[in-house]
Amino acid sequence: MSASQVECKVVTSQAECGVVASQVKWGVVASQVEWGVVASQVEWGVVASQVEWGVVASQVEWGVVASQAECDQRNDLGKKIPPFCVEKWTKTTLPIDSDVIRAPYDYLILFLPDSCIDKIVKETNRYAGQQKQPGFWVNRNMIRASHTIMYLSGYLTESQNHMYWQRREETNNTLVKKAMSRNEFDDVMRYTHFANLNKPNEDDPFWKVAMLFKNINDTATKYVEKTEFVSVDESMIRYFGPHSLKRFMKGKPTRFGFKIWFLPTTTVRFYLSKKAPSEILHLQQERINLSFEDDDVKKHKEQPVPPEQQQRSSPQQEGTTEEREQPQRQQWSNKREFLLSCISMCVGVGNVWRFAFVALENGGGAFLVPYLVVLVLIGKPLYYLEFILGQFPSAGLVDMWAICPAFQGIGYGQALSTWAVSTFYVSLMALCLFYFFASFSSVLPWAVCGPWASSGCVPVYPNATLPEGQRTISSAEEYLVKEVLKVDPEGFQNGIGLPDWRLTLCLLLSWVLIFMAQMKGVKSSGKTAYFTALFPYAVLLTLFIRGVTLPGSLKGILFFLTPHWEKLLNPKVWFAAVNQAFFSLGTGYGVVNTFASYNNFRNNVYLDATIISYTDAFTSVFAGITTFSIMGHLADQMGVEVSQVVRGGGMNLAFISYPDALARFTFLPQLFSVMFFLMMFTLGVGSAVAYNTAIITIISDRFPGLPVWRITLGVCVVGFLVGLIYTTPQGQYVIVLVDYYSGGVSILFLMILETMAVMWVYGLQRFIRDIHFMLDRSTGLFWRLCWGVFNPIFLAVVFVYSQIQHQGLTYGTYVFDSIATGVASILAVTAGSLVPLMFLKEVMKRYDSSKGLRCALINVFSATSEWSPKDPALRQEYRNQQVTENKATAWQLCNCCPWAM
Repeated sequence: MSASQVECKVVTSQAECGVVASQVKWGVVASQVEWGVVASQVEWGVVASQVEWGVVASQVEWGVVASQAECDQRNDLGKKIPPFCVEKWTKTTLPIDSDVIRAPYDYLILFLPDSCIDKIVKETNRYAGQQKQPGFWVNRNMIRASHTIMYLSGYLTESQNHMYWQRREETNNTLVKKAMSRNEFDDVMRYTHFANLNKPNEDDPFWKVAMLFKNINDTATKYVEKTEFVSVDESMIRYFGPHSLKRFMKGKPTRFGFKIWFLPTTTVRFYLSKKAPSEILHLQQERINLSFEDDDVKKHKEQPVPPEQQQRSSPQQEGTTEEREQPQRQQWSNKREFLLSCISMCVGVGNVWRFAFVALENGGGAFLVPYLVVLVLIGKPLYYLEFILGQFPSAGLVDMWAICPAFQGIGYGQALSTWAVSTFYVSLMALCLFYFFASFSSVLPWAVCGPWASSGCVPVYPNATLPEGQRTISSAEEYLVKEVLKVDPEGFQNGIGLPDWRLTLCLLLSWVLIFMAQMKGVKSSGKTAYFTALFPYAVLLTLFIRGVTLPGSLKGILFFLTPHWEKLLNPKVWFAAVNQAFFSLGTGYGVVNTFASYNNFRNNVYLDATIISYTDAFTSVFAGITTFSIMGHLADQMGVEVSQVVRGGGMNLAFISYPDALARFTFLPQLFSVMFFLMMFTLGVGSAVAYNTAIITIISDRFPGLPVWRITLGVCVVGFLVGLIYTTPQGQYVIVLVDYYSGGVSILFLMILETMAVMWVYGLQRFIRDIHFMLDRSTGLFWRLCWGVFNPIFLAVVFVYSQIQHQGLTYGTYVFDSIATGVASILAVTAGSLVPLMFLKEVMKRYDSSKGLRCALINVFSATSEWSPKDPALRQEYRNQQVTENKATAWQLCNCCPWAM
């Protein structure tokens, strides 16, 4: 039988299975060929004479030389040979059998099956999407090719790998170039990932490569014989970063890194037993054709579609192959946790200490008319709007502005204002915590005049009355101002002072509890909401039952509900109603959007917005009735009118009037005081967790690899350090300034821009079509008028009116000077200035000199591909709908700018 007629399993000149003496296509090594490098114009992987891939007819196997003499001969030729080129490499007692896989590349095929490659493709594309690389896309062939290049390169650095793409004759390799470009290889190396960074397994320090470990272990268990031929040794994987499992091993080539165990192949023949399926040989040739091939086999190649063509092709083509998955987000465990979290955010301390006083000042019971009207026309529509903005793209406060990148600065501005508000909000929680612990005293400390009291102090007793003609101050007010806050009446003239250690400890405990409540994201905060949302209602109901049974309670309730219809003609009343409805629901802070982003795409947010907005309104009225029933009892005990015991709203109502009234209870005043301040603290926790969630979500979206608990810890630590300023003697003055400029002016201004950007720039009709796609619900004329006309115009009028009517800030009798207000206004100016700054950044990001500024401007005002559902199937369906409706996109207007949908 001639050499040209050699078939599989027949040995000619000691050549192995699959050797064809004259018609071999794969492999390397003719007579002067280096491993992986061509000498006599023979390309790597192409046979010049009598060589097949991995097998040389003259007793040479790829990477294995049959005799030491041939090793010496190759060395004499000045060619580089592998270090394992020794005689004993091929000296084995194994029979030559087709079921025994011997070539090194066979092991790569077996240990990197299609299922493993598909997972690498999936996670690599996911990570590239997280890094905002819309032009990068890998498929199965690119992963095969890149890993084969690494495998055949051996232990080479990245710069040496680049030699394959050089034009030098001794290193040039055409087949490598055909497989993929050098830039493609670099990109694959840069973005290759093996696990979803959004789902870390903190119990496994190697969770990022656990998939590879499992595949190797499973394959080895199935195919590797545990015989005397298998040897185990230890080695080090180089790693210089911080890690709990990093080791140092003296004397090793790699001294710093991870210690691993492996099967060495330098002195022991590593082989597969007969259990290996014979189809591996077929897979070997199939993958060779797919990864590295010559010109005459191009017809078998899966031609990958370039990213540019994928973006320009029809959406029908995009969804037929593996769609790039977007970063998966956490989701609420159930619908109840979402609703309770939203209720916990809306129903805060403001419902208890703000609404009752605002209603009292603006017509009493008549105030409910403008409040409910404004709630229906402004409050509920804005709440519904922000639900949609968060749920449709499943994105946080910043990333949701894929709907119109020109206004991305609104998200950053709202984040800054929300963070500032959250810092002082937690300081109010610390104050509630202070009173909570003080309530366990045998005698409530604010019921008596202590050493801190002035000569005009009047203690709280059930039968105490105000001396006629003498200026007096209740012990509850003296206790708050002089003992707890230690307010400096001179304002900032003496500096801000040092933090009070008692309030500091309470502040620290508050932040610790907030961290514990949301250390696992919405999974833990959702569970916390069961308590923070429901417990306050239990306390309010208890106080209501106790309040209405007290003498004089009816007098207080009537005082609260008696309407003064003439005040409805006063524009200030309507302005107060808009403020109350707007700030009570919490729209504009980014919390509503963020909570909705963790919903299922098809969740009925219309029903949610209705439930939450009306629940908030009911709670405000119910809390007002409860409050004034107790205030009526207090007035009855003191023998004065109700108006004389209500010392203003806000902190005065919560920390002066309420404690004063509770101290006068004849039955266990300590118990009701503990319940009241625990309720106030719980209300604060719900709102503070919501504010922090908006900030944490922005950071986690930008750095998906960071565990949520680390981000939460960082936010809480920074919040605590900043919050120390509120525990100083001048802390209350700072709260007034931050509340007005961050929680008032900037939030209202940014909300106006938000409604205008969505309704007037993105387009009301397009927004309504998106709602119909998400909820399969038609949007009526009422919502169109509210969103397109009433909301932006009413909010703008309110903003202008508030600035015209603004007459300066005060705290008690202290009037803030221009220096204090000027410094505080920097917060509002900074939040507002982020809008034009981010606009310029987005324009520069999209500017291309070949297309001009017009193209960049069109793109920056057009929705990107990220404004679509996260689910690949829904995203494809949404894109199909866009094409069906023949929407004019920035690509159509501007000759394929890559950022448009």
